[in-house]
Amino acid sequence: MFGHAGAAVHVVASLPYRYIPDSGLVEIMGDGSDIVRSAIDDYFYVTIRQETGSATERRWRGRCVMRTKDLGDSHSSRAWGGSGFTVALADA
Repeated sequence: MFGHAGAAVHVVASLPYRYIPDSGLVEIMGDGSDIVRSAIDDYFYVTIRQETGSATERRWRGRCVMRTKDLGDSHSSRAWGGSGFTVALADA
């Protein structure tokens, strides 16, 4: 017989701010790359597609780069903020 695994009970990453219901704004992050470990600094890196807009119109924003030293600790993940990995994730 075939079965269906339950949903994951942990968070890998989240948006860097809380979602505001009924605001009309949409923020989509997905299509993550493979996770790679750097031999230079021993961090794990991933890139994630980022789009924004409304329910009827979306705009491509680019790819977000994130890193962590510990894949088991979602609080340690940081996203690139323009001059360093300084953006902490909300609800991680």
